Amino acid sequence: MREDNYMEKGDVIKLTEQFWQPIGILRGVLPVEQHHIFLFLLSAYYDGIIEKGMFEREVNYEELFYFLEDDNRYCELLEIYKPVINGIPEWPLLDIIEEFSKIGNDIPELVFNKVFDNLLFKLASNQGKYSGEFLLPNEVSSLVMELVDIPNRAKVFNPFAGLASFATHLNNAQSYYGQEIVEATWALGKLRLLRLEKSSNINVDYRVEDSINNWPESNDFDLVISNPPFNYKVNSLKAYQFGKKKMTAEAYVINKGLESINSHGQVACVISPGLLFSDGEERNLRQYLVEEGLIETIVSLPGGILQHTAIPICILILARKRNSRNVIKFIDATSFIIKEDKAKMRLDNEKLLAYIKEGNNTEFIKEVNIETIRDNDFNLSVNRYFIKPVEGKKLSQFASFDPGYTFDDSHLAKFVQIKDLKDDVFDSELNIDTLEEKMAQEDKTIFVDTPSILMATVGNFIKPTYFSYKEEEPIALGSGIIAIGINKKEINPLFLINEFSADYIQNQLNSYRVGSIASYIKNEDLQNLVFKLPSINEQNAKIEGIFALSQKVKALELEKDNLIYRRKIEETDSSTSLSHVLGKPLLSIGSSLEIIQDVMWKLDPNWKDIVINESRQFRMADAFESIIKNIDYIQELVDDNTALVNVSAFPLTELQFLEFLIEFVSNEQISLPRDVTLELEIHDDIKQITDDKIIVRGNKQKLRIVLLNLIDNIKRHAFVEDSKIHDINIEVLPFIANEDEAKDFNYEINSKQAYIEIKVSNTGKSFPIDLNLEDYIRKNFSVGSTKNKGLGGYEINEILKVHNYGKRALNILRLDEDQEFSSTVSFIIPII
Repeated sequence: MREDNYMEKGDVIKLTEQFWQPIGILRGVLPVEQHHIFLFLLSAYYDGIIEKGMFEREVNYEELFYFLEDDNRYCELLEIYKPVINGIPEWPLLDIIEEFSKIGNDIPELVFNKVFDNLLFKLASNQGKYSGEFLLPNEVSSLVMELVDIPNRAKVFNPFAGLASFATHLNNAQSYYGQEIVEATWALGKLRLLRLEKSSNINVDYRVEDSINNWPESNDFDLVISNPPFNYKVNSLKAYQFGKKKMTAEAYVINKGLESINSHGQVACVISPGLLFSDGEERNLRQYLVEEGLIETIVSLPGGILQHTAIPICILILARKRNSRNVIKFIDATSFIIKEDKAKMRLDNEKLLAYIKEGNNTEFIKEVNIETIRDNDFNLSVNRYFIKPVEGKKLSQFASFDPGYTFDDSHLAKFVQIKDLKDDVFDSELNIDTLEEKMAQEDKTIFVDTPSILMATVGNFIKPTYFSYKEEEPIALGSGIIAIGINKKEINPLFLINEFSADYIQNQLNSYRVGSIASYIKNEDLQNLVFKLPSINEQNAKIEGIFALSQKVKALELEKDNLIYRRKIEETDSSTSLSHVLGKPLLSIGSSLEIIQDVMWKLDPNWKDIVINESRQFRMADAFESIIKNIDYIQELVDDNTALVNVSAFPLTELQFLEFLIEFVSNEQISLPRDVTLELEIHDDIKQITDDKIIVRGNKQKLRIVLLNLIDNIKRHAFVEDSKIHDINIEVLPFIANEDEAKDFNYEINSKQAYIEIKVSNTGKSFPIDLNLEDYIRKNFSVGSTKNKGLGGYEINEILKVHNYGKRALNILRLDEDQEFSSTVSFIIPII
């Protein structure tokens, strides 16, 4: 059986699970990012350096280090792992060796080495953010190596080597030089090569080095191959060497790689897709590569393939020798994905490679000539070259993209923002009266004073909206909005707006749109949209039919609104009585606090600085501030008529979500017990793509109720062991999945909409085995040892559904014991 199919072998799978169990011993002993010490100990145990007989009820650390230093395979690695081992108390170390001895080391080396690599991938999966960025899935690294053509005795250079994934595919005659700047990553990669019998090969040179500042002075490599850090900026001096003011690590590897290969050499990179479509220096680089005929192949892969990012990725293959055919092969690999479970997917590289070998210009493979790429302004985004042809007229042939005009002074003006645009065929006209007034910038703000269709170029919806200018004041266009003019004698504007929602137009938009979270579409791509245009009479007839249907829809909506209105009257009555009930106790608590503070001033003028909790530096003033904030919050809820009673109907406004979360976590950290930590983790994808600015339609009070309910449930039901430090982690990350994939997470989404996902995870006791989502969100449901009843899960679900247009947005997950956290509650919120 081939090596890359060894996961199917029963003995390997069984041994992997057996050796994996003892890693749970390290939970709570070492930070999760140091759990790779487990693999070091396991490797040394298998090689006979560590034995159970060496320890009898205690660990002689000096003797252990002596044996490791005496073995030339481990002495260099010990420099990295020694401090970690010193941080492990005796009992966990003894327990781990005891568990190893139960399995034994009488295992064929080939089998054990495959087990070891399996364990490495499981560890990366569990650690996620700590090691995933350094470990390429075997299927991806294997695909890259299959796409390149190198000689049997090739010289390979691997900058930003991570865990040396590419080296694992080389034969013993091929030489490998890899650089990895992070010592802990290098040590684990070195251990991996040791187990795969690569490190003993004299042709393998894997070093702790900075690839940017220590790039080898050579132009004789057969292959430069890399998975550089996405969007990492190299220093300006290095960029200046190439005549650039700034440069990403990805562009640096491409430029330096081409300098470092011989006349028949290749450069292969796994990169983020931004390099394929971004303007500025990236566009200039693409033009150079295309015109010089240096690009051979571009492969696009969907988000979720890599552990550490949800961003889609691509593979770029370049060659020093000019492509004489003047074509670039584009491969859309998004259809060659296997979903292994709800949260994991992998590439079916064998099926993809078989498909590639069948030939070119198929459903998933296109050879595109350079002339076509020039016509596309050197945009190399793969999707655009797989657009199905449509018979019709380009938008630019019957619409004018009105650039508008500016004023030479600053003055107040009505601005149309993306939030003001419509996404409703039945109600598609701009409401001028609701536009916000603000100061227009001199010679910068664009104004429009002609009938136009306004469209959003940013986000997953273009939201075409008709501006029927009627000699009123002009409107100012906000960021990300363009205006197009049409000839009403030829085109009915309402017909065109309706046509934008047609599947054949949406397919074109999706192919042209770039970016994963903060997606956008360029003006020139909008102009290239092809429309099927009937005669003006046929257009008018279709619109008349749509409006007849809209009248029926409006009648149904009116009936629904009347029902909601009657319900709100009942809820307001309930809320008013609730306000009377809670109002007096709140006033009493406030008065009592004032009395206590007056007494404290008399007893000690410095009473506010008294430290209550040394480890948190929690002062008396902090305690009073926390109490007062919570009283004010309760009073705010009481004052907001239906806020406490109705969890299914409440107003949503624009909310800067990350600011809200940061403030919430900051406030809650103060009030939590000393044995509970609360951390907010904003995923790197969010930081890089959205610039830490995420706007949602939200209700701060209700979202705060959701988070408080989740934290309260965790404290009550998961943190049952008083002697332990407990962790709560709130993670914000992009949710990139289609409608069918979202169902696996119990989410309902609109594929045109962008979403973020919030995961609230905790250590301690996991969800009961018999708990499912339907039970969790049911009123008065009880489960587990506490058998508590309440509305917590029901409230959470109802509030989140409102934030997701009435659709499912909540999921719960019981995690394996060997993972960092025991339980996760996740939910999604649409991004504006």
